[in-house]
Amino acid sequence: MYHKLATIFRSLHYLNPVPDTTVLSIRTGRYSALLNEFPKESHGPYWREPPEKRASYLHKVALWDLCQLFYFPTSEQECCSAALIRWLKATDNKSVIKFYIQDIYNDKTPIHHAQFWPAVFKLIIRGELRALTSLLTQARKRVIEQSHDDILLLLISTFLQAVSKFPILEDPPQQNYLQSKQAWQQNCLELTEKIRDFTVGTSTISEFAICVLDGIKLLQGDQNTVNRLSETKLESLVALAYYAYTHASRSNIQGLAKEMWTDAEVELKDFKNVFQGNIEAILKEDKLDLWYLSHLSDVLVLFGVDSIKDKRQNSVIAYSKHLLDNGLWLEALDYMSTCGSQGRDCMHKAIQQLDIKDEEMAKELLACCDNFYMHDEKNRLYKETGNILQNSRKFSSAIFYYDQAGDALAVDNTFKSAMNNYVNTGQLTDLGDLSPDLKARCNGPYAKFYLGFFDLHSFIEANDYKKAAKQLHELLKSPSSPIEFIPMLYVRSVGLLQNPALWFSAEEYACLELRFEELSQNEDLTGYTLLGNMLLKDTQLEGIMIRDTFFDLLSLVLKRSPYTV
Repeated sequence: MYHKLATIFRSLHYLNPVPDTTVLSIRTGRYSALLNEFPKESHGPYWREPPEKRASYLHKVALWDLCQLFYFPTSEQECCSAALIRWLKATDNKSVIKFYIQDIYNDKTPIHHAQFWPAVFKLIIRGELRALTSLLTQARKRVIEQSHDDILLLLISTFLQAVSKFPILEDPPQQNYLQSKQAWQQNCLELTEKIRDFTVGTSTISEFAICVLDGIKLLQGDQNTVNRLSETKLESLVALAYYAYTHASRSNIQGLAKEMWTDAEVELKDFKNVFQGNIEAILKEDKLDLWYLSHLSDVLVLFGVDSIKDKRQNSVIAYSKHLLDNGLWLEALDYMSTCGSQGRDCMHKAIQQLDIKDEEMAKELLACCDNFYMHDEKNRLYKETGNILQNSRKFSSAIFYYDQAGDALAVDNTFKSAMNNYVNTGQLTDLGDLSPDLKARCNGPYAKFYLGFFDLHSFIEANDYKKAAKQLHELLKSPSSPIEFIPMLYVRSVGLLQNPALWFSAEEYACLELRFEELSQNEDLTGYTLLGNMLLKDTQLEGIMIRDTFFDLLSLVLKRSPYTV
């Protein structure tokens, strides 16, 4: 779920940099769709939670949808009253289900069923008028079949007429809805006059007539009747909005809530706060999870609730740290980047603490640094990535990253590492995938030597000894060639030295001998230790012994040259 939430969050902040209410409404609607879809995954994590946690989650979904209705509706044309009745149906259908409407429907005399009128009132309050019409039609049919009571038939028929002709509120409301509602109200006055006389006394007929009048009053939105027959203030408020304040704005409904909802059941406290516009109280609730709190506060701020900006920033940063702890660093950086200077400080710390595992991760991090203009972090990441790749013997990639960081010394040291890798493994890494421009910038002593040594190696492997001899001459002539690699250079080229007249001029050969003489006077044993590691991997010999053997053998080879006087 974290990934899906992050995708929606990114669409709100990076795909729509100039807030457009219509676009924002559509995109924030995806949150609600995601939250409502989660419990529908039959084998998903939701169903592995205990019942109390599932109930808590559904409460959060209902709270989110209610906040959306008041603060960030998916459409400005949406009828608030119709949306509220739909919301209540989705939030609490148990209050209707508990009446077992089908049992009442199938009863021999539905109107005498103990739950008939409680169910009728509940169906009206919840806006389930089609279900009510079906139930009343069946009840009337049973009266006709089993009773010859004309008054009872008149009462049930009158009530059915009032219910069936009630203009259903659609979304958006029909253009002529108000006229239809007024015509229905006028018709109700005539209907109630027919049955008012039957309410006198305490007979079954009078009780039935009183219930019919109560049902009609509910449809008319009579506040006293709605309050009396509703189970909760929430139910009462939604019913009044639907029947009495059909075209009320969101602010009008919030005003009504402040006026009539003075207390609240504990489980409805969150809903009461939304209805009364007390959004700050909702965001203080300890039971709200970080993921929920951060996304809800973020959306509210996007839609202009500026009073919670600090709360939003703190919760988003806390949530992003939670994502970091769960390895979702890319998502965490997106969230942090929306939190001003505090978020930027967190981003720097997060990037510095990340353990870069591979080049792919490094590329994603570097892309983040580009997106968020974090140039200092980018240079540090280039170097760190170069270190990782060099340790993994991915020398070409390491050179690229060091070059991007502008670290010429690290670039040159990578060539040195590649040369040492040749010493240890006998494998000479082809760095031919370096771009020409990058290769031109590799002008340190180890870089020049390695590239030249690789060419020498390639020429010898291809039996192109003339080019190999020329390359050897260039390497020995260059004052920048690292002294520690000269011994192995001679050893790698010994085949050329055995028949030098074929490949070298007298002047070139003299250069070889001169460099050999200079080498013999150098007391540094590093090159001979490296040579020993390359040639005698399982033998522990001291550098001085290897040096003496090297000079003895090379002296013999050079003395056999026709150029030697």
